[in-house]
Amino acid sequence: MAWLVNRAEGHVRIDVVLMHLRPQTTHMVDAIVAFAVAAMCAIAGWYAGATTIDHAARGVETYGIYPIPKWLLIVVIAVGFSFTAIEFVRKGVKHLTARREIGA
Repeated sequence: MAWLVNRAEGHVRIDVVLMHLRPQTTHMVDAIVAFAVAAMCAIAGWYAGATTIDHAARGVETYGIYPIPKWLLIVVIAVGFSFTAIEFVRKGVKHLTARREIGA
């Protein structure tokens, strides 16, 4: 997810309204959205991290013939959401910087 946020600008974007706004306003809306999504990803990453620690402490394993510690699966989700939150913060800062440069 973090790689996609970093590399594919506009991959997940509906810009029907944004295409009718001034560039300064578009950058501001993009920044607000980026910071909101960063907050949601940070919360999801925190929750997955807390779940990882809980599962590791309790020794929870997956069901099946070859059980593995469940925290090994959940830690990937925690790291992924954390990196994605960082990328969205970077994207928001980039939009705010672009807005200032246009306005200057």
